[in-house]
Amino acid sequence: MALENLTDAQWLPSKPRRNLNAFNVIGHGTRKKDARMKIGFIGLGIMGSRMAANLQKHGRALVVFNRTRAKAEPLLGPCGTFSDSPAKVADQVDILFTMLANPDAVEEVALRANGFLNYLRPNGFWVDCSSVNPSFSKKMAAAAAARQIHFVDAPVTGSQQSLRRGNLSFGLAPRMQIWKRFARCCFAWATRLFM
Repeated sequence: MALENLTDAQWLPSKPRRNLNAFNVIGHGTRKKDARMKIGFIGLGIMGSRMAANLQKHGRALVVFNRTRAKAEPLLGPCGTFSDSPAKVADQVDILFTMLANPDAVEEVALRANGFLNYLRPNGFWVDCSSVNPSFSKKMAAAAAARQIHFVDAPVTGSQQSLRRGNLSFGLAPRMQIWKRFARCCFAWATRLFM
């Protein structure tokens, strides 16, 4: 199903609003107009840095972390804040995207003693865009669920050029109710959705 073919009614649980960008989910599933969902991004390599930049181009302010701070510098300013650790990112956001190199990297930042899963708020969202295997994603989903965090396995396909054009493809496996809560973010870099 192509994202551009989704109507507002298909991904918003209530009637379409005039200013959809200002209408997001806050806290424990409650809705509040004119408040923006706080977004974090961990992993600013070739794909992650461009995904984060595209979110900013679509008006989203980010809290970011990368092991090499220099990779985060182009994202910092009025729409981007750097945090010293994954835990500090998670403590400030409602939804956290990760785009990391491999399962070991994901597990390290998510589950270690100061892993971000211990700091995301209950009913928060973790969207993992990393390329990992299904059994690893199930393990991460269980760890997130134990902490009352919604986990979404969302690997992306496409090249750097397709990312610049904003036409990556997303493979998503969340319940539709969860997808509705962060779908607007994905319009920043994807045109195709596979569920």
